[in-house]
Amino acid sequence: MTAFPAGQIPVYYINLAPRTDRRQFMEEQFSRLGIVAERIDAVTIADVGETRMALHADPRNPWAMTRVEVACGMSHEKAWRHMLDAGREFALILEDDAVLGDGVSACAGCSPPTWERRPTSSRPAWRVVPWPTPGCRA
Repeated sequence: MTAFPAGQIPVYYINLAPRTDRRQFMEEQFSRLGIVAERIDAVTIADVGETRMALHADPRNPWAMTRVEVACGMSHEKAWRHMLDAGREFALILEDDAVLGDGVSACAGCSPPTWERRPTSSRPAWRVVPWPTPGCRA
């Protein structure tokens, strides 16, 4: 597991092992921006079992998905589980084709947002309250 610097939220990126070109692309961006990130090995279509696929295979199902889409979703699930197993409550999770602008490093260096419950009309709702951190633009 990656030791993220103090003051940086955890950053993970999903990448298929054979796509070394995309891995290099992401790592160059992270290096340029001064961001420490951890690679999550993407789930392949070969990893999608028939039981999991059966849930999505019926074309009449409005949430039907291809094997590639299921593998992508499972990759995100894998990243979330890794984040939670590491004891983290939040993280920035990216795919390996994300184009990162300079503002990402400012965001990654911000303290985590807090959540507060605020009543809206007759139903309570949650909203994000940015944590005030010097240098961060919320």
